[in-house]
Amino acid sequence: MEDSVKIILDNEEYELVYNEQTDLYELSLEAPLQTGVHNIEVSYTSGDDTAIDDIDLIVLKLEEREIPSEETIAYFLDKMTLEILEVVQLSIEEINRDLETNGNSLFTSIKKLNIEEGDFIYLKKKDKTNFLGVVVSQEKSSDSVLYTITCKDILSLFDISMFVENEEVISSTGIEDFIKQTIESEFINNTDTFVNREFLSVEALTHSKKNISISSIVTVSSNMYNLLTFINNAIKNYDLDFNFILNKDTIKLQIASKTEDKMLIDATTSDISNYTEVFSLNYTAKVECYINTTKTKYYRYLLNDRTTTTNKNAPNRVNGKTQKITVENEEDAEQASIDVFKGNSYEHNITFDILKKSKLYDVSKINLGTPILIKTQNNIIQDTYISKIVDNNHNYLTLSCGNIRIDYIDKVLQERRN
Repeated sequence: MEDSVKIILDNEEYELVYNEQTDLYELSLEAPLQTGVHNIEVSYTSGDDTAIDDIDLIVLKLEEREIPSEETIAYFLDKMTLEILEVVQLSIEEINRDLETNGNSLFTSIKKLNIEEGDFIYLKKKDKTNFLGVVVSQEKSSDSVLYTITCKDILSLFDISMFVENEEVISSTGIEDFIKQTIESEFINNTDTFVNREFLSVEALTHSKKNISISSIVTVSSNMYNLLTFINNAIKNYDLDFNFILNKDTIKLQIASKTEDKMLIDATTSDISNYTEVFSLNYTAKVECYINTTKTKYYRYLLNDRTTTTNKNAPNRVNGKTQKITVENEEDAEQASIDVFKGNSYEHNITFDILKKSKLYDVSKINLGTPILIKTQNNIIQDTYISKIVDNNHNYLTLSCGNIRIDYIDKVLQERRN
């Protein structure tokens, strides 16, 4: 006869289960609702012998507690009407918001969802928005029972090509107004009314006039540029904030220049871990430009102060790679050569983990483009911004800073102004 342990609680008999790992007899049981003392009779049987004992269970009060869950409620919304398509629990594999690469966020579901590319995803946890994005794909591999849903940040909605138009608005009214007008012309007031998103609205809260061209912010090719790249560069270079507000049947985008003080983060504190720095240098030192109409060449050279010159005998020339280009007309040679040097950059990137429940830093205020002053591990304070936020559903967020750099772009633009 096998050993057994039984109890009698409130006139109900239960048999405990032996756990080999703990070497204990165990039982999962809800506590009685009635407060006070409850007698438990315990009987232990081994062979023909039985031992009986009494213990008291004291129930003080019923206390409700929230049990943490790795599950997150996800709302999937139709890309054209914003109607709810699905409300499901998803497991977060990774939330990746990245200004540099427009990275993917990954979630898993136990069932196939009625969604398609371009639909919106809204993650809600503890009555707070965890993520607002756009669906890229839904896939199920042959060796898995789960469906993987790939999404991008909501800003990827603007990953489209645009013609260079209404450029004067940047200097006359504000860069925020230019972005507002551009989005409205494509998504809200499009002459092709079939593609308009009636639920979307855009508001410019500030009006920062900038004496700049579209081509000074983003690459322009054949009179076209990428709107998302323009927006991301505006966030980085001009401290713009893009705040999406989701209501019952509308999405409002508010664009504003950041006014808050820069967040000071000390990388040597206990709330910061896995701190890494990466350095890289990529530059062209000489541009050789062939002019088709005159069949001549134009040369421009990089100097060690990061300005450029046409004097090949300049004493402070930089040694490095040569890039060859062609232009049709002589008057285009200088600009085309300078555009090549605009791509030169010295990069200094910092990545670190920050405790979500930090008492030192208000993590809830950290967003893409948030300006920060970071005290590095060698006690140097760097002026930068948050360019990437990764959430793997653990206790830490992984943050990457934008390039902490002395870059050639500012020098070249200054040279062009002079």
